[in-house]
This record gives sequence, structure tokens and C-alpha cells, in this order.
Amino acid sequence: MTPRRETVIGAGVLGALVLALALNALGSGQRGAGDGGYAVQAVFHRTDGLTVGAQVRLAGLPVGQVVEQVLDARYRAHVTLRLNEWVQLPQDSSAIIETDGLLGAKYIELQPGADDDMLGPGGRIEYTQDSMMIEELLARVVAQAKARLAPASAGAEGAGGGETGTTGNSFIPSMLDDPSLQGPSQDRGE
Repeated sequence: MTPRRETVIGAGVLGALVLALALNALGSGQRGAGDGGYAVQAVFHRTDGLTVGAQVRLAGLPVGQVVEQVLDARYRAHVTLRLNEWVQLPQDSSAIIETDGLLGAKYIELQPGADDDMLGPGGRIEYTQDSMMIEELLARVVAQAKARLAPASAGAEGAGGGETGTTGNSFIPSMLDDPSLQGPSQDRGE
């Protein structure tokens, strides 16, 4: 290929990328509640990753957006949601901060309650669930795995009779002491 042809192709690809980004920005600006609708409040202890403009969903469908976040004197996040005017929520509804996929954007999922009275403009959603950080989730998984392995490694230590090491993880040294797990290159007195 000639240098001029490469330049033209590169400019075409860059132009297509800019056009796709512009159309995406226009499309995301039209989703949500817009100027109509009504505002309600929800209070969270943490809103990690939730931004102004984030979607508010009901049964997975967009019904509004986050329009404001303010920190109060007790270090809680007051989040203002603008909902479409046709959305009628019972007063005992809940708001949960969710993540779109594993590493996607944060949004608020509304779960309607069963109360006969409806939440009106300026109302407050009393039941909320804070944002879950992926680091916390991974820490919980690791802690549960360690808790399950602890009884198995304690039994191996008692059967082996003796200290297995001071690494803080007794499972690894007990594996190293198990002759069935050692490779053929180690001398086991056979």
C-alpha cells in the first residue's frame, strides 16, 4: 500500500469512530426521563461509581435518571431521581444500586413494593441497598474459600503431627507434606 492510501484509510476509520461516538452520545442523551416527570429522593451510605445521568430502571427498563447527588452532614449520599411521569411507585418500594454486567456502568434498579399509597413528587424511597464494589465481592469469595479449607487443613495438621509452617496459610504446607501430591523427582525413600 502507498503512504497516501494508508492515510486515507486511517482518516476514514477515524471519521467513522467519531461518528459512532457522536451518535452514541446523542442516543444516550435521549434515554431516561428528560425534563418531564417528577423527582424523588433515595439515601445511600455508598454510591461508588454511580454518576449523575445514570439510568434508573424498573424491571430492567429505563424509567428515569439520576439528576443529583449530595452528601449530608452524616456522610450519607442523597440521590435525586427523576422518573417518567407515568411511573407510579408504591411508598414501600426499594432502590438498589446495580452494575451493568461485571465491569459495566452503575444504575439504580427500582423494586416496587405492595403498599396501596403511591410515592409522589418530592417523596423519599425509604428502602435502599448500597453499591457493591467488586473488591468487596472478591474478598468475600476468598474469605469463604479460606473458611471451607480451614477444617480440611486442620485435620491434615493433626494427622501429620507437627507444625506445618508459619506462612499463615496451613493448606499449602500440608499439601507439600502429602506424598501422593509430590512429583517423581523427589526422593521419598522408595
